[in-house]
Amino acid sequence: MTTTTKPDTRPAKWIHVTLPRCPACGSTRLRANHTEKRASGAVVRHSRCRECGQKVRVVLE
Repeated sequence: MTTTTKPDTRPAKWIHVTLPRCPACGSTRLRANHTEKRASGAVVRHSRCRECGQKVRVVLE
């Protein structure tokens, strides 16, 4: 008797996300100051690096 298994179609429980980094010093310690949603559907998070103070814009799609 052979059994067939169905492919797993459940959504993944864990998704690997890389943290945004400061372009000046490479730190991942960013503090979000303001978040806006654009007409294209993209979300832009205005942040500041806690290590060097550099302003950073992170685009989340």
